[in-house]
Amino acid sequence: MPPWSDGIFFAGSNWLIFAGIFLLVLALTRIFSGLERKDMAAGAARTRSFLTRYRMELLARLAFVNTFVPTPRYRNYIDRLIRESASEDVYTFESFLAAQEVWALFCGAAYLLVIDPTLPVGLVMALFGFCVPIARIGAARSKRLKSIRKDLPYMMDLLTLSVQAGADFVFAIQNIIEQFPDRPLRDELRLLLAAIRAGASRKEALLKLKSRVLLAEISALTGALIRADEMGTGLVEVLRSQSAFIKNKRMQELREKAKRAATLMVVPLILFVFPCMFLMILGPIAIRLFMTLMAG
Repeated sequence: MPPWSDGIFFAGSNWLIFAGIFLLVLALTRIFSGLERKDMAAGAARTRSFLTRYRMELLARLAFVNTFVPTPRYRNYIDRLIRESASEDVYTFESFLAAQEVWALFCGAAYLLVIDPTLPVGLVMALFGFCVPIARIGAARSKRLKSIRKDLPYMMDLLTLSVQAGADFVFAIQNIIEQFPDRPLRDELRLLLAAIRAGASRKEALLKLKSRVLLAEISALTGALIRADEMGTGLVEVLRSQSAFIKNKRMQELREKAKRAATLMVVPLILFVFPCMFLMILGPIAIRLFMTLMAG
């Protein structure tokens, strides 16, 4: 056999593998073609792109298949990410797993068919694609927590002033929701108020808020409010102390960032600023010295 026949056989085996994967996806699509036809038709009518409609239908059918996947630990992990990133209206566990499967198939197939037909590297690229939705929702979660931490001191000032003026806790939260900009912290306060008005106790609503927002400031605030309810202490003193605690913690974080910024500025100073200064100062002197030596 000629030496190049092994490469042809290997590439042909990769094509057969991905042809089998494509046929499997196509078979699943055909099997569940009647799944929620009316709902998906209404959702597809709101979109204009054919690719978007096909992606929505494919994710819906793969999500239906994923309902039979027995992964309780991974389900809890993904549900926690979805809850902490406030993506309940976008993802369920099944649809998120379907998005991971589509990304894995796309990255693996794109690498093997376009770049290099090496199966182990293609599997690594498929694993990379499987992790892409987790990275995206993790970035959304980090951005949301950063926004909540940034707006929390302002919210605490408003809440303290409202309670100090004589308003009760629920009315103070309602005033903050009406005056606060449309940001993640406002959404959390709206969920807190909705839980209290739905019949849940203040302790239960605060514990739900603590489980949704994993911040040390929120944990300390909810714990202090729960203890104040149980012990019967006034809310004004509790809110003042928590407001001071949150502001001090915020200032401490800003000081630490300023110290790190001063340290990080050393590298660009050495690499870019100091050489330019040396050229500006010593350059004319070096040119004058060179001209003097040449004239002598």
